[in-house]
Amino acid sequence: MKKLILFFCLMVMMKSTMAQKEFYSIKIDSIGEKKKIDFSSFKNKNILFIICASKDSCFWQMGEAIQLKKLYNDKLEIVIIPSNDYSTEPNDDDSFFEVYNKPEYSSLIITAKIDSKKNKENSFIDWIGDNSRNGSISMHFDKAFQKILVNKNGEVTGVFNKEIAPLNNVIIRSIDGNKH
Repeated sequence: MKKLILFFCLMVMMKSTMAQKEFYSIKIDSIGEKKKIDFSSFKNKNILFIICASKDSCFWQMGEAIQLKKLYNDKLEIVIIPSNDYSTEPNDDDSFFEVYNKPEYSSLIITAKIDSKKNKENSFIDWIGDNSRNGSISMHFDKAFQKILVNKNGEVTGVFNKEIAPLNNVIIRSIDGNKH
């Protein structure tokens, strides 16, 4: 029995280690210049991913995302992932770039626009959508402003719906609980 428990614990640890390694190997396109955002640069930081749509009624949450980044500064990265899954992003690249390329968003990391239903070649969407790869959940984006919190070890530690704004105490407590 002890061997079975030990084996199970080792399997869980291996799955978590593999998920972390894969998370830090992800690279996705940034807005504008088409540079890659390399997730290995996020090691030892908490990361809050926000699936965003600029014409969604919750776009005001971008202001709270900026405040949250100021609150945690170097201990937290906020990655905005604009998605056209909800038909609430400008279709042409110039209009899209104009929405997100503003000085007030300079503290946030903004990715290129995604369409997770059509573009299956996004490594982050693949990773978060498959619990065998991320070690935790299988998530599909059905609403704008869903949020995913990943801790300093590359583990998913929180998933929040659009009604939970970035400065909500639930998110604050989750970030503060990720200090290990």
